[in-house]
Amino acid sequence: MSRRSIPETIISNFSSSELSYKGSDKIIFITNGDPIKHIWKRLLKKDGPWNQNDVRFFVSSALVATDPKTGYKVEEIVSELGNPESGLRRLREIMNFPMSCDAGLRDDVLSFQYVILPLLGLLTRTAITDCNLEKYVHAIFTAVYTNLEQFLYNNVMKMLETLLRRNSVVDRIVNAEALLARERYAFIPSSLGIFFLIIVRLLTELLRRIKEASVNETMYKIFHDLQRLKTTYQQSINQQRLFFISTDPLIDDLGTREYFFTILEKEMITMNKMLINGRTNLIFEQNPDSKDSITPWYYKKLARTVDVKRIYDPPGELSKEAKRVSYSSFPCNSHLIVNEEPPCLPLQNEQGTNERYNDNDLIQPVPFLEQEGKYKKIIWVKFNEEPVKIAFSGEDVSDLVEEAKIKLNGLDNFKMDLIGVYKHNSIEPLKFGQIVDDSFINRYETPIEIKVKKEVIVPNDFIKLLETGERYDMIVRVGDEVTGLFQIILRYIYGGTISLNEQDASNILKLVVAVDELLLQKEISDYLQRYLIENEAEWMQQHFEHIYQICFQSNNLLDFQKFCIDLMAKSPEKIFRSFDFTSLSEKSLISLIERDDLQMKEIEVWEYVLKWGLGKNPTLISEPTIWSEDDFRIMKDTLQHCLPLIRFFSLSSKDFLQKVRPYKKLLRCQLYEDLLKSYLDPDNEPNDNILFPRHRNIDGIIDSKIVNLNIISIISLWFDKIDVNIKFAYTKELYLPYKFELLLRGSRDGFTPKKFHALCDNKTCTITFIKLKGTEEIIGGYNPLVWKSPGFINKTKDSFIFSFKSKNNFKDPIFSRVKNMDEALVNQNYCGPSFGEDLYISVSDDNTKEYNYNECKQCSYEKKIRDTEDYFSIEDYEVFQIIM
Repeated sequence: MSRRSIPETIISNFSSSELSYKGSDKIIFITNGDPIKHIWKRLLKKDGPWNQNDVRFFVSSALVATDPKTGYKVEEIVSELGNPESGLRRLREIMNFPMSCDAGLRDDVLSFQYVILPLLGLLTRTAITDCNLEKYVHAIFTAVYTNLEQFLYNNVMKMLETLLRRNSVVDRIVNAEALLARERYAFIPSSLGIFFLIIVRLLTELLRRIKEASVNETMYKIFHDLQRLKTTYQQSINQQRLFFISTDPLIDDLGTREYFFTILEKEMITMNKMLINGRTNLIFEQNPDSKDSITPWYYKKLARTVDVKRIYDPPGELSKEAKRVSYSSFPCNSHLIVNEEPPCLPLQNEQGTNERYNDNDLIQPVPFLEQEGKYKKIIWVKFNEEPVKIAFSGEDVSDLVEEAKIKLNGLDNFKMDLIGVYKHNSIEPLKFGQIVDDSFINRYETPIEIKVKKEVIVPNDFIKLLETGERYDMIVRVGDEVTGLFQIILRYIYGGTISLNEQDASNILKLVVAVDELLLQKEISDYLQRYLIENEAEWMQQHFEHIYQICFQSNNLLDFQKFCIDLMAKSPEKIFRSFDFTSLSEKSLISLIERDDLQMKEIEVWEYVLKWGLGKNPTLISEPTIWSEDDFRIMKDTLQHCLPLIRFFSLSSKDFLQKVRPYKKLLRCQLYEDLLKSYLDPDNEPNDNILFPRHRNIDGIIDSKIVNLNIISIISLWFDKIDVNIKFAYTKELYLPYKFELLLRGSRDGFTPKKFHALCDNKTCTITFIKLKGTEEIIGGYNPLVWKSPGFINKTKDSFIFSFKSKNNFKDPIFSRVKNMDEALVNQNYCGPSFGEDLYISVSDDNTKEYNYNECKQCSYEKKIRDTEDYFSIEDYEVFQIIM
């Protein structure tokens, strides 16, 4: 198979019955891989730790060896991979390796695209999951389960979120061509859809093998994250179709996309059933009399108990039972979906003939307290602060809403325009199609809340008058084109209700305009605006220019105006390319450029403002060097309300010289003088009225709970020895040339020296951030060398320590260089990241205990970073490796 045919093959499998097979066989494969199918054996025999290249070759070779097309002996690789002395040890080593979405070809970090995703594909190979060497297969999945928190939840799911935010599965450090130039046997992913299918199938395999997995809290967190991320993925695909060029094969073909998400949704529903059934069976198995005391708190207690005991099914137990049926496989195709036929599996009956059964036969309804009869679920909801009992069939929120409408419409004197379903104590609505699982079904607290957006007593006589036409004294004739809209408006006037059934977004927008022009109640206009924003956001983005022109012609369409400004702030380049930016009103431009969260570089803001000013004055040419005094005066008058909103002080000296200085006559004399001083004299203190740099959201720089990008920008300047003495670096635009890879977080990994050395030793260029307990202070230090233990002496002249008053107060940081390079760093097994006595983190005796001996003195560094030498306690701390 040629490299060029990989995407075609994947999209072909995404739109055929191949997609519904339970394994990863059809969506994870190594092209031209047959010559490497023996390499995995040699790699398992290699002494010492592996690097990324070893892991990548091993996974690629194992994928080829388990490919049904190669016809290789699968039993050999399964027995080796499940052997505690060889493959199993390597599998654990791989799962504890540092991982990144952008590892490229670095030896010490595993790339998600080129290693981790193929590894997940290997684990879900049909050849492995259905191998008759049950004890080895079970050992493999037990190893995965014991690393569920660290490997899947903390690493893989986090990387998935990152890739979703990027709308891409591309490694930013090395592209596919560079990888293939170095190693031709490689899997190159083209779609995040591959990941969703594989992770669901991997979790399902864990659930059917390890019964305690159904009460594991991490398993539930992963499942709910997958539900949320699936929705995000669907939305991002729609956005990519509008704004991005992407290699994802699910983007261009609507039929393929719908088919893929139908399969994915069915598999997630099945996985949810397995969670419910497995938990129910385990509860009654351990405590048959617990029916009346089952609550969410009971589930959590049980999960913690099970996780502590780590009770697993003994190897081989499953193979003694009847033949397993895959819970996650539906060999269906787009014909079955279009015709709404249930997915089915062929089954041999006792007579040996094939029968069909659907997925509802795989898992029987749970005989549990959320059931009423055989299929009805009972749920208590809060309606206007009163509890209402609703019995409903189905699985998701849309089913619940339909039942709620029937139930609540039966209450006297109530007519509802819209029902909102909200999580308990939350303003975030549940989305239609979201699964209603056991966490929402509980008699003893209110799991969800039904909110009626509008409640009115309906004057039924007026509605009957409208419908019958009796006793009319006026006839209004309207054109055919607007008859439908006029009927909607009349129904609202007579009955106080709006029905948007079968109305597309275009007609609803016309209705918004009509309601605004007719000066009807603001309430109905607000409702229609919110309806479009919440339900037709994609359509509104596609027709942004039209929406913008409508909403800013009226002072009443405030929700539309906010939607437009928010969209321009979050995605300014996409919006500015899609319509004539100079058509913005001054009010709109000001609303945009005054925002702290405008996602543009400041020099770009300045250039767009100039472009807008030229657009308002078409007689002016764009070259300021030949402007007359009158030209400058005209432009200055045009921009008089915009100029104070430009954050000139955050510009680089180069941008100021080349792109601002030619327009100096537009600026106030005092402002220009202050700017000159700030660029010529780094220690010149700016006045208190200057605007700080904007809060730009830059993905992938750092994942920290302690510091923000402003602090990282200052640290990066110190690290590169750029303007290290500038007291007012916080006024400059963010400097973010590096990425910071998290090695340790105390609140996640613990606060012991032993854990620190296990996770951080032998890592170069690390930086530590410490949040002090009882104060907002942040202290830390940079180590250009490696941490070691015990007693290893490091000498360096490049380390430094620092402190900030708080996460959001970075005006006056303390930066302290090392002055005694022989005592710059402390390497002891009872110490955490310690920089002489100037920042000393340790325990008094046992290195498995939490830090209890922490202080800051001035000894080996130039400055004291704290005002006191008293011992301090740590609220949290993080250690990162700086990625060049």
